[in-house]
Amino acid sequence: MKPPEICPNKLIHYRGRFSDIGVHNPLEPALYKKLIVVGANMSNFVEVMQQLVAQQGIVQLKQSSDENNDSVAEDLAQAIKDILSSKDTQQALGDNANHVVMKNQGARKRSLKQLLKLTLLDLGLV
Repeated sequence: MKPPEICPNKLIHYRGRFSDIGVHNPLEPALYKKLIVVGANMSNFVEVMQQLVAQQGIVQLKQSSDENNDSVAEDLAQAIKDILSSKDTQQALGDNANHVVMKNQGARKRSLKQLLKLTLLDLGLV
């Protein structure tokens, strides 16, 4: 049997934790179209995760290792197998994750602009 292929310059990138401890920002690997598999606990990045899941740019396991290590290991192995079995899936995951990052570009500037507007309104200057 031929081993599964990964699209050129792609890696399965495990971000965050597979337990109930906090996680790392999934937008970092998404920017570079990396394939992202995360555990169930992504509580530090709820909004980002909602966007990545909605855009099908990330694979999230359903349970944490605190619940059942064997089951999480099986779920992780199956997720990796599913990703590696299809170049189209790999390409779509990377592209979709990157799309979420690009859609959020300029968020800091927009937030600061709104904050300035609210501050000026509060001071009666607008």
